[in-house]
Amino acid sequence: EVVEKNQALFELYSPDLVSAQQEYLLSLDALQKAMAAGHEQNREVQERLLEAVKNRLKIHFGMSEDQISEISVTKRVHNTLRFLSPMRGTVVLKQVQQGQYVDEGMLLYQLVDLSKVWISVDLYEQDLSMVHIGQAVHIESQSFPGESFHGKVTFIDPVVNSETRTTRVRTEFANSTGRLKPNMFVSARIAVIRERVLTV
Repeated sequence: EVVEKNQALFELYSPDLVSAQQEYLLSLDALQKAMAAGHEQNREVQERLLEAVKNRLKIHFGMSEDQISEISVTKRVHNTLRFLSPMRGTVVLKQVQQGQYVDEGMLLYQLVDLSKVWISVDLYEQDLSMVHIGQAVHIESQSFPGESFHGKVTFIDPVVNSETRTTRVRTEFANSTGRLKPNMFVSARIAVIRERVLTV
């Protein structure tokens, strides 16, 4: 499924997250009291503590600036945290179900931006000298007979496969319509410019 940037993906409950939010509110309250009392040195200490707790919420728990600001305004701790999509993309993998326990670092969703796709081409080693980065590539797929897509060479693998005697060449294609799909098989033609020579 295609999701937009900042679209909600899932909500997660974590006791550590609840504690971190409570710690943030306590630090915020301590800073406000220090400012009201006019203690300059104490205010600076409390500002550093608040910034450290805020960074923990952002970096460790993945909270956005808006979510942290909401806690500051409402003074309310949320039992669950809503995670938003960091980009517009397509969900190609979903590893979690409702009510499931998850470990820290576990892969839950995988999103990819399919507006540009890479297509790998295997090139025989005797043809390597004729291919360069930036050359035009034309591909055809059985999914769209008679239609050709146009891209370019973006990377040539520095290693030759010892079994197939081929080198992997990466090509890049615009895919705003989304018709080129991951793991699709295509046939490719790379346009090669040869010098005019006398052939006997």
